[in-house]
Amino acid sequence: MGNIQQKHNNSEEKHCEEEEKLEFTCEICMESSLPVDTKFKNIYSGSNNKEKKQNKECASKHHFCNDCIAKYVEAKNYDGGTSVIKCPGINCNVGLNINSVRNFIDVSSKVFVRWCDLLCEFEILTNFAHHNKRAHCPGCSELILNECRSDNGITKTMCPSCKIFFCFNCVIPLKDQQVHVCSRQRNKEVKLIDRNDLLFVESVARQGWTRCPFCARYVERASG
Repeated sequence: MGNIQQKHNNSEEKHCEEEEKLEFTCEICMESSLPVDTKFKNIYSGSNNKEKKQNKECASKHHFCNDCIAKYVEAKNYDGGTSVIKCPGINCNVGLNINSVRNFIDVSSKVFVRWCDLLCEFEILTNFAHHNKRAHCPGCSELILNECRSDNGITKTMCPSCKIFFCFNCVIPLKDQQVHVCSRQRNKEVKLIDRNDLLFVESVARQGWTRCPFCARYVERASG
């Protein structure tokens, strides 16, 4: 009799486990008994074993429905905007894969397009992190990249957007026929032969301006 009762209990436990696999509770909206096919699955496409393990642990611990993840991604995009959107789980640093949400977010929506733009911008700024790899046009702030293999020799550049000429290294506007010689030294000083440029450099030294570490343009410290 005891063995029959134990088998019955084991059968009930197994049945409950099977039901749990078919249903889940979202940790954001706290909706219970949701179909498992509405559960968010974060895809990891990298080859890093450590990140792969972290992603697997995240998937086993955190359970969210697709609707809540869609709203979460939308909020993150409009809250300043970020290319790296992390799992909403507490103290979880696993990033969400954009391919994991494209199945339930309209790919033509502003949210998805903005996230794609932010990811592209992040990749560009990462690959062209050095100052001699990128520059911002002093006229319209358009981002211009140095896609040449050599880092040297690029000085006079024309902005493809507003069509003005400027020095790629020191980001100073130039006239069409202006002769310009620029050499950025280790101490960030610039040697120029144009009188106006020399006056500008003197003004930079007098005002105590410095170059922004991200766009290389001269800025004035506001605080700190």
